[in-house]
Amino acid sequence: MRILLVGDYPPDPRLGSSKVPFKLQEELRGLGHTCDVLFANDLGATPRNPYLRQAFAPLVALSAVRRTFRERGRYDIVDVASAEGLWIGVLHRLGAFRGTAVIARSNGLEHLNYRRMLDDHKHIVEALQSLLRAATAEKHAGYADFAQKLILHAQMEEEVLYPASILVGEYLKWKLGRT
Repeated sequence: MRILLVGDYPPDPRLGSSKVPFKLQEELRGLGHTCDVLFANDLGATPRNPYLRQAFAPLVALSAVRRTFRERGRYDIVDVASAEGLWIGVLHRLGAFRGTAVIARSNGLEHLNYRRMLDDHKHIVEALQSLLRAATAEKHAGYADFAQKLILHAQMEEEVLYPASILVGEYLKWKLGRT
């Protein structure tokens, strides 16, 4: 079988998220399958802004997978991690990637992950607020600014980015007749 693994992760097998595709590739090749992996650098360098990258990750991944199909041929399986699978899955449902099984590993876990993220953010933001108070008291403007930006980043993820991605996913499941 020809298998393509896709994830917007750095290509470093020492990192948590990256370990999964590296290990899957090793095991699948050991079983005699062709297994290629597209990491963040394969998906493209833009957008560089992390907020825009999160928002456009599904389109960036779709473009990279289509390019890979053109250059290397069709795959039997495309395993896409997280939100990167959004448009690949939609187009597959509409008839693209014929003869290819598409697996989106996070499908259905979004709400659990959101609750986990909120719990994590609570502790992270508390620590960042302590850092902000200490940096302000010590007149370290750079550290205070950094802490404030990270607090705003957590708030943006909690209130906008993650809920919007869940909403889009739920809408598409409803529109495509999946519940």
